Amino acid sequence: MKLALCFDDIACIESINSIIDGLCLQSEIETDKLDSQELMHKIECFDFDYELIMLDFNYCNESLDGVLLGRKINEQFPFCSIIYVVDNYDVIPRVYDVKHIALLKKKEIDKWLNHFIVSFIFDYNRNISKNFLNIISRRRKIAIEQTDIEYIVREGRVLEIHADGKNYEIYSSIREMDANLNSLFKRCHGSYIVNIAKVDRYDGQELKMESGVIIPVSKTYKAAFETAYYSYVQKRVF
Repeated sequence: MKLALCFDDIACIESINSIIDGLCLQSEIETDKLDSQELMHKIECFDFDYELIMLDFNYCNESLDGVLLGRKINEQFPFCSIIYVVDNYDVIPRVYDVKHIALLKKKEIDKWLNHFIVSFIFDYNRNISKNFLNIISRRRKIAIEQTDIEYIVREGRVLEIHADGKNYEIYSSIREMDANLNSLFKRCHGSYIVNIAKVDRYDGQELKMESGVIIPVSKTYKAAFETAYYSYVQKRVF
């Protein structure tokens, strides 16, 4: 897991590093230290591959702050989680519209930060471990590699899983299925879940999958789908 620390406060960085060094899961964390300008450069150049980032609110470069950086990360890299570590809680109203998993005072990181990091790592590893989808289809137990799945469609009470040129039918709700898939799978319609990695083309209304199948994108799911899809495409291109 890659973690970025973006602080001008050297003492804060040292405290965070000390906490990370004391974790039993420390070996799973690769840490980069960035100033606000370096972080903005990485965002603008799409040179950004962090799963977790910790941000301050104020920086020496007054043209950048934690809200601006957080919004940029939310928009362009929605798979990255944010933890704010700030001087005081007066900034809470300012960061309210930035999606983040925690906001801590610098004086409290010794008490709380290890809890949030460990919880995040367990959630992250659980998501990464979702490599196979275990199903029962026609009375047979089958393990399907998720990277082979192109899309899933609801047909009445049955879900059809289209994977590697084969179709599997199971009795399940599309919501239950969604909960068992990794982060590359997104709903684009009330009846469809697609593997973003297998989308060949998107024209704003429909998806053309690698197999040539055309799948509609509904208004209900369009915004969330586009955020995830374009973030994935940008990572692949850059």
